[in-house]
Amino acid sequence: MVPKWFKILAAVVGTLAAVYALTLIPRSGRPRTFSVPADPVKLRVESPSSKSTLEKKGGVWRVTDPVDWPADEGSVLRVLSGLKGLILESEITRRPESYAQYELVEGKETHLSVWEKGEKSPVELFLGKNAGFTDRAYVRVGKDPAVYIAAGMSREAADFPAVRWRDRSVMDRTDIVRVRRTEGEGSVHLEKSSSSWTVDGKPSAWASSCVSTIRSLTADDFVDPPAAADLAKYGLDKPAVSFEISFSSGTPVTLSLGIGDPRPIRKEGVETLFLVPANRLEPLEKVVPPAGK
Repeated sequence: MVPKWFKILAAVVGTLAAVYALTLIPRSGRPRTFSVPADPVKLRVESPSSKSTLEKKGGVWRVTDPVDWPADEGSVLRVLSGLKGLILESEITRRPESYAQYELVEGKETHLSVWEKGEKSPVELFLGKNAGFTDRAYVRVGKDPAVYIAAGMSREAADFPAVRWRDRSVMDRTDIVRVRRTEGEGSVHLEKSSSSWTVDGKPSAWASSCVSTIRSLTADDFVDPPAAADLAKYGLDKPAVSFEISFSSGTPVTLSLGIGDPRPIRKEGVETLFLVPANRLEPLEKVVPPAGK
């Protein structure tokens, strides 16, 4: 025969289990959109992989922390667009002790803060883990203790290395008209003609490929000051190959190639070095004489 006290204990445990289960069931309610500033001027992203602050200055976004650098506008606009389209579909729980299972705790969550122009306090969103294999994630909004399933933005939309917030283009102009490539004591001249590129006056497919490579150079990472000042470490104190690039107007700029893979590139007037995988630089490594030369 089962003791009476055991039956009472079982009933209490069963009731507590039922109450706990109810806290895990999404609560019905009308879905609502996440309120994002209409004119955002500052974005702060703190994720497990990085911390970055971006500010809109003169209509253009810049990274202001951990370095001062032009921002990758595409990354910023994708995040802001994702926030504007975010739908808080259903409430999951309000129990802080359950936040960990949704990765909504320090060291796991991605914390987004967006400032409206003229406002001192930001709108805040905490992104937890993805809710299944969809564009949904578990989120919290500001000081609201509720955990929601939100549609329209995954964890990966904002949780990535700090370098991806930076504009990684080496060249900020594409109107190139002349290039002088120097290696050791010798140099060759690439020049734009009416319909093609030439090397020392002769049509050259290599010259066209070389200029196309220069225009599209994109860094995978950077070496920032003060480390970038050690030019000898990167083979840039006496670079083996350099390119003096002239544009349709304005002052020419020189790119120097260092050693290693990724290859460090020094751009005249810029203290930071660009790190570019060597396989992207193949057309620049060796001069290919024009056909018939």
